[in-house]
Amino acid sequence: MPVRPTQSPSQIQLKLYRSLTFGRTVSFNFCDTRQFRTPQPCGGQKSSLCSEAMNSGAQMFGQLQEEWLLSRLRNTSSIWNVIIQGVPITEINSSRDPNLKQYSMDKWDGYRVPRRRLLSFIESNNIPGPISLAGDLHRHLASELHVNFSQPKKVPVAYEFVNTSISSGGDGKKVSKTSDRWLRNNQHIKVVENQRGHLLHQIRPSSWNAKFMSLDSVSRRYAALRVSRKIYLERKINIQNMLR
Repeated sequence: MPVRPTQSPSQIQLKLYRSLTFGRTVSFNFCDTRQFRTPQPCGGQKSSLCSEAMNSGAQMFGQLQEEWLLSRLRNTSSIWNVIIQGVPITEINSSRDPNLKQYSMDKWDGYRVPRRRLLSFIESNNIPGPISLAGDLHRHLASELHVNFSQPKKVPVAYEFVNTSISSGGDGKKVSKTSDRWLRNNQHIKVVENQRGHLLHQIRPSSWNAKFMSLDSVSRRYAALRVSRKIYLERKINIQNMLR
């Protein structure tokens, strides 16, 4: 994979994390969730929580990258502060059994101590305009982020948008049994759509406007691309009032 000279390998590692700032409006922090993480817990499979998922020594970013990110957030002068990384931070209970809970150990659900540490830092330091942008689900998703998802506060710590895949997963459909189950199991998740497409974000000092762009089909040419959902965020306004 081609990389910039400043990201040349040091021994066997690539320094892929970096940041971009656009005036005082927004700072983007691009993070690496693959190179420096500890091994996936609970056998790396979807499962109920095992003790490994609560390991205090678990790392998603690795110590150096986490320190870099927290320093960036602590010293920010930006109105919106964005964490861009590979897997969803939000808790996703995907169980079909209402009496059981099941999580993907590849996501932040398998790295609960570093997730709590990150979200607690954002909350306790009152980081302005925290947004997470992620992928990996092959679905559109919008969610509130809480330090404790089992006991969410009225105002979330941050918000997360997960971008769907461009073609993986086939045509999909806006409403599915999986989408319904995720929404039913996870009250903090506000949108789940199982179609292909992308997210379009319009960022202004006073607002964040996310458009969910979805294709009716990827299996035929010239299929329509449409705005399937919009979420409008204003500073310090709960997401319940933002869906439209």
